[in-house]
Amino acid sequence: MAKEREPKFTHPILEVGVPQYPTPNVPDFYTKSGHIILVDKIDVNKGNYNPQPLDGSVTYSGKDANKYPSPLYLVAERPSPDGEHCYRFWANDRTYAEQDPWNYGINYSAENPSFPIYTREYITARSDYQPFPLGQRDPLFGGNAIIVKQEMAELPDDNPLRSLYVAVKVSYETIPGPVLPGYIASAEFGPAYSETEIVSSGTHSSVDFTTIKSDVQPIDSIKSKIEVTKYATLNTLNGKQWDDFFQANLNISRSIVPANSTAQPYFNGLLSYKDDPVNYYQSQRTIVSTPSLPPTRVEYKTASFSSPQLVFGLDVNYQYFDTVGNDVRIRITPITRASQSRLTIQRITTSFSYGSPAPPNASTILSPELKRVAYTGYKVSFDLGDALCDQLVANGAGAGYGNQLVNISHQLLAQGGSLPVYEVVNIPATAISASTYNSYIGTFMVTSYEQEYWKSNIWVSRNVETYII
Repeated sequence: MAKEREPKFTHPILEVGVPQYPTPNVPDFYTKSGHIILVDKIDVNKGNYNPQPLDGSVTYSGKDANKYPSPLYLVAERPSPDGEHCYRFWANDRTYAEQDPWNYGINYSAENPSFPIYTREYITARSDYQPFPLGQRDPLFGGNAIIVKQEMAELPDDNPLRSLYVAVKVSYETIPGPVLPGYIASAEFGPAYSETEIVSSGTHSSVDFTTIKSDVQPIDSIKSKIEVTKYATLNTLNGKQWDDFFQANLNISRSIVPANSTAQPYFNGLLSYKDDPVNYYQSQRTIVSTPSLPPTRVEYKTASFSSPQLVFGLDVNYQYFDTVGNDVRIRITPITRASQSRLTIQRITTSFSYGSPAPPNASTILSPELKRVAYTGYKVSFDLGDALCDQLVANGAGAGYGNQLVNISHQLLAQGGSLPVYEVVNIPATAISASTYNSYIGTFMVTSYEQEYWKSNIWVSRNVETYII
C-alpha cells in the first residue's frame, strides 16, 4: 500500500477539505461510495480550536461535507511547520469486499504458475477486525487457494489512519501444491522416485509395499508437507555364495514383497525360504537355492568285520576192523576256513538325487544266512556249528560203496540175509555257498545301503562296501 503523505499545498482553503483517493475505488458525487482521505486546515489561533479525540466519535461536518461519503472519521491532527495551523485527516471505513478486486499480489508455489499464491493487505477498522476462518477460499479467484496465513498489524507511525485502522495481511495458497518429483538411482531394490507436496493439514499419504519412505510433516494448522519415496521398479537382488558341501555357487536372491505374502511353491533345489518383516506393509524375502545336486562322495574308513566259517567239503576216512561184523571206524575231517573277526576297510559312497530313488535290490547286499552244519546218524555224528557250506556229500569211495558212507547191515548181507541198508550224509549248500563267499574275499562287497530324505526334495543314498577278509 502506498505510504500516506501530507498534502502538498501551501495554503489550502481553511476549513475546506482537500480529498485524497488512496485506492482505485474513487467516490463520485452520485453514489458517494468509495475510499477517501480528506485533509482540511484550520487556524490554531482561533478561539474555538480544540484538539479533538481520535476514537471515531468525531465525524466530518464541514460546509462541503455533502460532497463526500459519510461518515468521515477524524483520524489524525498534525500541526503545520509554521505552527499556526493544524491539518486534520478524515477517513471512511473500507470493507474487505470493496478492496478485493485490486488488493492482491501473486507469486507461485515452487515457481509453478499453475499453483498461485495470492497475498492481500487490507485496511480495516480496528474495532471491526475478526480473523478469517481457516480454509476460507480466496474471494476473487476461488479454486483451491485457501487461507494459509493471516496477520493483523498496526499501521506505521506516519500513517494518519493509525489511530482507528489496522493492516490485515492475508495469504491464500493453492492447496494441494505442485508435486516436486525426485529420482533415486541408488535405492536398494531398484530405482525409486520421490515426491514432495504441500497439502492440507491432516492429509495422509498412500502407503503400500513399494513405499520406501512416507513422511508427513506439519507446517502449521493449515498445511503439511508430504514426502513420499517409492520404488519405480522393484527388482530382485541376485548373489552367489560358494558352498563347500555342494561344491558350487549357491544362488541367493532378495526381494521386497507385500507383508504376509504366501510362500512360493516348492521347487527342486530350494534350500531355504524366509520372509523377514520390514514394516507393516513390507517383508524382505530371501531365497537360497542350489543350481545342482551335491557331487557324489567316496569316503574310506576302518571297521571291524567278521567273516563266517566256510565249509567246503568233508574228507571221510574209515577202516574195517571186523569184516564179519562189519565193524567200521570212520574219521571225518571238514575242509573249512575258520571265521575271521578283524579290522577291514569300508568304502562309503554318498550320492544325491531329486525325489525318492528306487529302493535297492536286496540281492545285491551281502547278507549271508548261516546254518548249522551238523549230522547225527547211526555210525556218524558231527557238529561244525554255524557256517556257510557247499553241498556236503560223504565221500565213501574207499569203502567201495560210492557216495554211501557206511553199510550198517553189512553182516547180514554177508550171510545171505536181508538187503543192505546204507547211511548217507548229504547236506545242501547254503544260499551263498562257501565257495561263492570265498570268491568275495579280497574284493569290496555291498554290506549296507540306506536312503533318507535330506531337504529341498533332495534325497541322500549311502552305499557301504566292505573289503571282505
